[in-house]
Amino acid sequence: MPQLEATYRSSARRAFASVWLFRAAAAVAVPYIAAALWRLSQPDEFVISIASASKGFMLSAAALPLMAMVVVAVRLSALIAFIAWLYRATKNLPALGVTDAGVTPGWTIGCWFVPFVNIIAPCIVVLRLWRASDPSSPAGDSQGRQGWLLAYAWWGAFLALSAAGFAVWFARATDAPPGTLTQGQAWAHLCSGIATIVMSLLAVCVIREIERRQTEKSQLQAFA
Repeated sequence: MPQLEATYRSSARRAFASVWLFRAAAAVAVPYIAAALWRLSQPDEFVISIASASKGFMLSAAALPLMAMVVVAVRLSALIAFIAWLYRATKNLPALGVTDAGVTPGWTIGCWFVPFVNIIAPCIVVLRLWRASDPSSPAGDSQGRQGWLLAYAWWGAFLALSAAGFAVWFARATDAPPGTLTQGQAWAHLCSGIATIVMSLLAVCVIREIERRQTEKSQLQAFA
């Protein structure tokens, strides 16, 4: 194995960026949820044109998509940082004495972009990284199930978030004027906001725990 790949390089900075971006995603999801509740508090109107709609209806319908765009931007930034951290953490495994983790650095990136495979593959990547980073198992072949519940909960929240995103699209009214939102879309946005908070906080826990395990494992190797 080339020496470069067997050299441990701390992933702490990437973990730090990921954690704070996920925290930011959870924070901006709060006004996003508030905007969805505001829209839900407005009765649906038969809108012939934007000019005929009430002020409260139009303001709530405008605020919700705006907040949605902000949340999506922060969430996407957090996901990119998370994938970059996954790549570095996986690349560190050979330097930590793990010879066969069942996952490669390249796959930590590629698994997100393969249709249908990406429904479960990222979760498997995280689970294998978790197991390989176990400081109590020098070769990273621990068979324990500790932490699997956390990883599954994070991925379940991620899938729920994705489903809410699709629901926003399918709940649209094709015959409504541009810029209006249906009650169904508002409910989907509300679910998206809640799922964003849950997924982001669970992602923070996953990152911090794997980072802790790898740091401890590297310290044990240094004194071995």
